[in-house]
Amino acid sequence: FAEARVGYKKVLKKRPNHFHALHLLGASEHQRGDFEAALRLFKRALLLDPRSAQVQCDLGIVLAELRRHDEALACFDKLITMHADFVEAHFRQGNVLLGLGRLAEAIMSFDNAIALDSQHVAALTNKGQALHLLGRVAEAIMCYDKALMVKPAHVPALVNRGAAFKDLRQTDKAIAEFNLALA
Repeated sequence: FAEARVGYKKVLKKRPNHFHALHLLGASEHQRGDFEAALRLFKRALLLDPRSAQVQCDLGIVLAELRRHDEALACFDKLITMHADFVEAHFRQGNVLLGLGRLAEAIMSFDNAIALDSQHVAALTNKGQALHLLGRVAEAIMCYDKALMVKPAHVPALVNRGAAFKDLRQTDKAIAEFNLALA
């Protein structure tokens, strides 16, 4: 990443409005954990191409990481309005809503992501988590089952399914799920 960052900075020194260099340097800063720098770079890139779905999504992700939830949701709403078929926007919107405890809305966002990609393991798992939090444990287990059909060793789905079995007082099943997760 360090070499890539140096390269992007060289490009931007010569061409300060190079869209791809701004976006990729922003992604690099995000991965480094410098969310403020990533935010500035993504905003600059969007000034050059306001319809870029990936940059808009990356901006929303960074806003969520900065706990600027209302701005993140607005960002994802705008992205979904422009690109209704952008799976990751629905998924990320669902994550923000889940984090805010807006569970019914989160489920709708995850459902939208799943409708676009029926094998989106994280959306299936997170939908299950929202259902579980609502006390709809049997439905949550069905979501975890679907996620595990796609990716049998998906640790979050295994752990969450174990917790669901624990809540149903199915201790043997819960322990088996936790052991699978540990393995």
